[in-house]
Amino acid sequence: MTSPDFCTFIDSLIPGHQAWLSANLTPTGRQFFDHYVGDNLHTGGLLWQYEAWRVEHRHTRVRPWNGAEALGRVPDANIPSPGRVLPWLSGAGAGPHLDPRLSEVSTSDSLQAAFGAGNVAALGAAIRAHWDAVRNFPTPEVSEIHSDATAPYSIRF
Repeated sequence: MTSPDFCTFIDSLIPGHQAWLSANLTPTGRQFFDHYVGDNLHTGGLLWQYEAWRVEHRHTRVRPWNGAEALGRVPDANIPSPGRVLPWLSGAGAGPHLDPRLSEVSTSDSLQAAFGAGNVAALGAAIRAHWDAVRNFPTPEVSEIHSDATAPYSIRF
């Protein structure tokens, strides 16, 4: 059993994360997906491990989030569904635009149609492009998640 303390859990991920960053200076989409997301064949993925930790400690499931909006944002005319992974409405200005292929309403079939069946590399590249946009929003090199090495400590990670 792991520690229920969030910071202790993140501390346990950092050595492997930093080693991966050092070994993968320009990761492919597949490498990015396997490391940051993971799946049942790549259980070392950061999101995969985080979700398993949440289940172990009986926390609620991870909810889809675009990584840019403030938590608890109140719906308004520009963003009628805050906190949900939906493409940004034009002119909303509240965050980087989300590739509509990655929206919350995507299904396995729509992802396969958009990226090609089994093309995890293309899916990983799209996720990485969005991650880079979020990390650099609103100003490059200013956000708390800009540094790959320390980003896991942010709630937005």
